[in-house]
Amino acid sequence: MLNAVTLDVVASVIASLVIVGVAFLYRNAIKFRLQAFILKNMKVGIQDVCDYKEARESFAFALEIGHSVKLMAIMGGGFLSAKDGAGRLHCSVLGHFLSTRSKPAPHVRVLLLDPRSSYVIIRAEKLFPGYHSQANQVRKIRNGILHSLDDLLDLKEEFGGLDVRIFNQKSVWRISIVNR
Repeated sequence: MLNAVTLDVVASVIASLVIVGVAFLYRNAIKFRLQAFILKNMKVGIQDVCDYKEARESFAFALEIGHSVKLMAIMGGGFLSAKDGAGRLHCSVLGHFLSTRSKPAPHVRVLLLDPRSSYVIIRAEKLFPGYHSQANQVRKIRNGILHSLDDLLDLKEEFGGLDVRIFNQKSVWRISIVNR
């Protein structure tokens, strides 16, 4: 009788080790399938890829409906900084929203590329391949980032609710995240 129980325990241990071994060997496949399932069913991940005009409209909509909005960009362009003739920042999507809102603004976190980053050079090479004056293009991108940072600090001073940071890593073009 003891031999039968011992044999069952040994068989169970061996079966468990085999299952653990198979799971370990196929852990990446299991992980990717689980991630794909979560992304598909929870609507997480890249929801849309759009051109500049659509991206501006999407960002404006995110500001309207979002509890918090996060934007990662190289320079921010017309999303974050654009002044009218009087020097007001109401021409940018963010500036217009903050100046015309009728409800409390969402918390906005902006992440821009560090203008001192070596990735500015890489971005210039991607945007302007073979351009005769690469240094001039790098300077334009750096100045655009600095301009956006200055404008964001002005918006933060005027309206509050902004968290502005810089990053020094290879980046994607632009990402926005909205929490409702």
